[in-house]
Amino acid sequence: MGWERRTNKNALLTMRNCTSTRLEEVNFGEVFIPITLDPPKPRILPEFKRFAHSLRSGNISILDARTFYIPNLHYDGKGPDAYFFVGNGSEPSPYGVKVPNEVGSLEPLKAYQGEDIEIQLPRSLTMHSIDWLAVWCVQYTHNFGHVNIPDDLDVPPALGQTKLTVSNRVGNGGGGRSSGRPTTVGPTKKPRRHQSWSPPQPPPPWIFASYPQTSREVLAPTSSTTSDPEGRWEMSNCRDLLPGKLQVHWEVQNDWVQVQLTGKIRENQYMAFGLSGSQNSVTMIGGDVVVVFYNRAKNSFHAEDYYLSANTECDGKNGVCQDERLGGRNDAVLITGTRRNGVTCIVYRRPVQTNEAINDQQVPLDTAALVIAAIGPLGSSDQPGAHAALDMTKDDHECTYSLFNLDDDMGRSAWPPNIIIGEKEFRAKLGPSGGSRGYMAITGQMTGDIVWYINDKLIPEIFVERMQTYTFIVEGGNDPNNGEHYHPLYITDSSEGGFGQKLDADQRRQRVFAGIVYDSEGLPFPTTAGRYCEFKFKSYDRSSEMETFDAFFDSLKLSCENGNAGLLNWTVAEETPDLVYYQSYSQPNVGWKIHVVDPGYKWKDDKDAATSQHNGLPLTCAILITVVAVQRIFTISLL
Repeated sequence: MGWERRTNKNALLTMRNCTSTRLEEVNFGEVFIPITLDPPKPRILPEFKRFAHSLRSGNISILDARTFYIPNLHYDGKGPDAYFFVGNGSEPSPYGVKVPNEVGSLEPLKAYQGEDIEIQLPRSLTMHSIDWLAVWCVQYTHNFGHVNIPDDLDVPPALGQTKLTVSNRVGNGGGGRSSGRPTTVGPTKKPRRHQSWSPPQPPPPWIFASYPQTSREVLAPTSSTTSDPEGRWEMSNCRDLLPGKLQVHWEVQNDWVQVQLTGKIRENQYMAFGLSGSQNSVTMIGGDVVVVFYNRAKNSFHAEDYYLSANTECDGKNGVCQDERLGGRNDAVLITGTRRNGVTCIVYRRPVQTNEAINDQQVPLDTAALVIAAIGPLGSSDQPGAHAALDMTKDDHECTYSLFNLDDDMGRSAWPPNIIIGEKEFRAKLGPSGGSRGYMAITGQMTGDIVWYINDKLIPEIFVERMQTYTFIVEGGNDPNNGEHYHPLYITDSSEGGFGQKLDADQRRQRVFAGIVYDSEGLPFPTTAGRYCEFKFKSYDRSSEMETFDAFFDSLKLSCENGNAGLLNWTVAEETPDLVYYQSYSQPNVGWKIHVVDPGYKWKDDKDAATSQHNGLPLTCAILITVVAVQRIFTISLL
């Protein structure tokens, strides 16, 4: 069979042990193979070093520039957060990159009992850019065992000739791996070894004489200090990303981009700024951002490198996650920060190119770049939740005012709470949290972008009677692989919820009254999710403009996926506490209160008391700014 047209394509030729004839011979080009050629070939390495969790193997082979063959692999599977891990340096360190297992998954490693497996590096890496392969626990930064990669490799290039396989060993016999793999011939130029995973270097002394020893934390200036990012760190570009709320100054300095974020935010909020997940559109998913915030308890400022894989709180694999938690490193270098007059101002730097393979993007210097920005709530342990707003900007200097000089506009009243009394059926959907007047203003708790709407009301307080049966018609999403659209409803005594994200010890501290069962192995399983339905903005978030929830609700539209709702029937037991909560199994702080009363209780008294408790409530506990519509769309040029 002849070749079709090819332009700038790799070709893999397999030399067969046979002869053939051609009816027509035409030479379109040729290359001579010298008889002395020593072609690239697989390289055999030592076995894994045996440090922990019964890890051992046979001699590991490098089949091509991206593929390892690991025979007779043994591992007890008891590491809580263990992965195949590669990186630079003389021995394994946290500054590495996860490698998918033999089936292409980045799940924590299971147990192995003598399997022969093959694993492949991510496409942006080759054997020439790494120094070691390890089985590494990210959570506890523990090396279970590793093998070093030599510098003098001459292995076949990775052109797709190696297909991943896995087989089980029987006794001490062979590994079941197929032989006779095709390999390419001819010398290949050895790529230059990348200087990856090294900690970011501090700026020159003339930039900041008292550069902090850690890239994560800088103590806040006291009243006697003169550090003032607004005046001292002037940069050539500035833009109002979120007018009246968030400004960004930036400047390219050799191999670094220096950024100043100034936000009119509360002390327990973060600012985020970085590159969009797509070069063609503004999207959070895939975004590479730096999250900055002020820690009041430590009187310190922080800058953290984050990768955004989903609009959810980080669960260790997906969501708004620190690069370090995903096996990468923190490339954000904090310079200084200040907070006064309700404004946080933080200066940091990040490399133009980090050489980190998976979670970081290169800052383009020859074209405009789409960027995203956000203000949002810090969760427990100073972890940011989902984004509150996104925007873009472009190169110029249009900051005509200082946020430090603006009046505080955060004193808006919370919407009065919604109350449901005397009903037996509750339809549960998701919807926006209501910004500075909604969920967090009412509850005093932090949340993400979406919360429960019960019977078309934002987190209503529900009143139920003991010994009565109630039905929740749940449309929270039933795909556990889509964290943003997976919210099984359950009833608990926890004001936080999020049962599925908790450790075993934390789960045991929650009492569950409905919505979760346990399988034969003692693992929890949510029972009621249904299709996904969400109230979305018709145009943009108008919560800050609306004096009542009803007016805000009119600015929403309902969007539902195909499928059926889930049904949760709950008979309230006599011993049920007076206060429980409806919550999301997969995320914390999505639901609110259920008041449990005895039969015949005077409903009117409770309704009046609940309403009067919130009337005129100033927004002293709110911690989220929800930014209104993106009125203008820009791009940013870092030239």
